[in-house]
Amino acid sequence: MNNNTETNTMLPSHKSNSTWYSPPNHDTNLETYITAVRNDILTKISTSRKHTTPNLTKSEKDTLKHLKEQKDIIIKPADKGGAIVIMDKSQYIAEANRQLEDTNFYKPLRSNPTTTKLKQLRDTENTKPTRTH
Repeated sequence: MNNNTETNTMLPSHKSNSTWYSPPNHDTNLETYITAVRNDILTKISTSRKHTTPNLTKSEKDTLKHLKEQKDIIIKPADKGGAIVIMDKSQYIAEANRQLEDTNFYKPLRSNPTTTKLKQLRDTENTKPTRTH
C-alpha cells in the first residue's frame, strides 16, 4: 500500500446530502395537515427569535463594545466555572507559546501539512464512489 492510500484510509468519510424526496402524497387531507404543521413550526421559530428581552443595560452593552475594540486584551471563557477571563494580549500569547513549546504534549513539525492534507481530502472526495438509489 503506498503512503498516499494509507493516509486516505485514515481520513473520515464524507457523506453526501441525499437527493431523495418522498413522492407526492395523493391524500389531500394529509398534505394539508403536513403543510399546516410545517408552517406552524416555521412561524414559531421566526417569532420566538423576535421577542427576546435584552438582559444588559445600554451602559453594559457600550462597555462590552468598548472592551471588544481593545487590541491589547484577550477576552475568553474560563476553563472552569463559566466565568469570563480578560487577559493582557502579550501575557496570553506568552502562555500559549509556553504550552506549545512543551514537547511532552506537542511535537514541532518540519513543515505546514495543511496544503497536503487539504489535497488528500479533495482527492478522497473526488474519488468517492457515488451511491445510487
